[in-house]
Amino acid sequence: SVPPGTAFTIDTEVFNNISGSVVASAGAGGTVFTLTTGTYVIDYEMSLGSAGSVAIYTGPNSGSLTLDTNTVAGSTTATTWIHGRAVENVSTTLVVAISSVVGTAAVVTAAGSYMIRITFLKIS
Repeated sequence: SVPPGTAFTIDTEVFNNISGSVVASAGAGGTVFTLTTGTYVIDYEMSLGSAGSVAIYTGPNSGSLTLDTNTVAGSTTATTWIHGRAVENVSTTLVVAISSVVGTAAVVTAAGSYMIRITFLKIS
């Protein structure tokens, strides 16, 4: 469970061919991702225990993340998949995290598994 602005902790990370472009590290109370120069499509989804919303928080470092209001995705019911997507243009580096927007978000099982999925696709 995380309050707004605290990053979800992502325990398992799999990087295909962009390992130098996306670097995971501890920060903002969970897991943050530092992106290098380029344009990224960020796709995220999960199931929450109650009605709620999540979004991408961005900033120059994990200590100064702010809500990107264009990325808020939510549900009015519990255990419904929440899915959001955004395009981020990065001129030098950018730190991103996924966090709740309103209230404390608790990830719960959906189809028997706990899951937060974040996909970074570097398109340029």
